[in-house]
Amino acid sequence: MIGIGIVILVSLSGPFPEEEIDYTTELYCCLGGAYTKLDKQGRAIECFLKASELDPDNAEIHQALGQEYMKADRYETAIAHFQKAIEREPDFADAHHSLGLALAKQRKYEDAAREFMEALRIAPSYAKGYYHLGNALVQQGRVVEAVEHYLKALEIDPNLAESHHNIANALAILGRRNEAMIHYREALRLRSHWPEVERAMNVLLSSPSKGAAGKESRAE
Repeated sequence: MIGIGIVILVSLSGPFPEEEIDYTTELYCCLGGAYTKLDKQGRAIECFLKASELDPDNAEIHQALGQEYMKADRYETAIAHFQKAIEREPDFADAHHSLGLALAKQRKYEDAAREFMEALRIAPSYAKGYYHLGNALVQQGRVVEAVEHYLKALEIDPNLAESHHNIANALAILGRRNEAMIHYREALRLRSHWPEVERAMNVLLSSPSKGAAGKESRAE
């Protein structure tokens, strides 16, 4: 019945006077989630903010708000909510990882790497955590370390195409051309018609210079 109610409420234009509908924190969260699925960020943020007012110590609500602000490219506000989530639940791995992503968007790669490492301390089997840590390390020039983390990501999830792509870029920077080509080909096997990878392969094949193909590893 709650699910039916949410569908009905989401379809209405609102706003609704509080004396007519007695919202609970859970219902605001459900509505926020429904609006998120409908790609209505403004409405989602309104619902999660109301839920946060009713339950200010709920880490998951701050995490949800942070993710919505990230979608809107409001990184400072997103960071504030991820930090609030962590303050309330220090071992919240998703919040640490999300904070790392937001910091990387601001090119604060050292801080981002620290958050990715903390997320991985808590949840060591999260492949994308190693992938994003690798990206942050590349941006700091720590390419050899980045390769180790990309490999760890692929050990957990061999089908993570993005990690094949970026480890290939990193290996190209290091002059390890044959290994780079193996990972570029695997990336294309997993995701065909990938122009960025095809261009990198062509540059690597056509240039004898060390690292010619791999200088643009993605930071996100």
